[in-house]
Amino acid sequence: MSSQMLLVERQEGVCTLTLNRPQRRNALCPELIDDLSQQLSSLAEGTERYVLVLRGIGEQAFCSGHDLGELVRSDVDTPPEEPLLQLYQSIRSYPYPVIAMIHGYAIGGGLGLAMACDLRISADTGKFGMPQTRLGVIYPPIGLRDFINAIGLANTRHLFFTGRLINAQEAQRFGLVNEVVPAADLHDHVYALADTIASNAPLALKGTKTILNRLALPTELTPAEEETFAAMRLHSFRSRDRLEAMVAFKEHRSPIFSGE
Repeated sequence: MSSQMLLVERQEGVCTLTLNRPQRRNALCPELIDDLSQQLSSLAEGTERYVLVLRGIGEQAFCSGHDLGELVRSDVDTPPEEPLLQLYQSIRSYPYPVIAMIHGYAIGGGLGLAMACDLRISADTGKFGMPQTRLGVIYPPIGLRDFINAIGLANTRHLFFTGRLINAQEAQRFGLVNEVVPAADLHDHVYALADTIASNAPLALKGTKTILNRLALPTELTPAEEETFAAMRLHSFRSRDRLEAMVAFKEHRSPIFSGE
């Protein structure tokens, strides 16, 4: 990596990516966005299969969005969204589930980062908001679609039109987060969830995420896509992992999956 703005920790089946800018509430800057994109690409292309946990250092913030210090420079006259949108897509297209572990603030581009993840687990101290209208900017359509898919059009309008912060409980009512747990329990809860997911069959996880991502798009499946997904399902049904799951069930033990 080009800096220590991103910390990477690998454990069996789970890899943690930690935004490490505590002095800026883990705000996004070009270097951090680039580091995250490179790391996601490396993990996706590697031979190891990891469920990812994405978090911010400390308990003050998951990510407070774009570093406003970067945006107020006089030479910035176009929205700096392209690298960030590419990062969001890298998270969506990462082969296995990605969990956002949220302490404190998840605001603007930081909340967008969490929305690109498959699951969002928040401490009860979480604070969420999309202040774009208060900053005089318009969020890109592809990012708005993530919110509409997750929380519906009405809640998306409320979140973006008001630009106000909401707490973790309201975020859960909106559908922004899957679960809210006490801050002291967040770490153990998230990693128990990650371990549970990582113990499942890799082919099934990968295929399910691929199909869910496609179904989130507004267009109907094409015949070619129907054929591709049917082939994926047949491949998983004929896999060694599926047979191992059946044998493990009969033997009353946990399956040992190989990804084949």
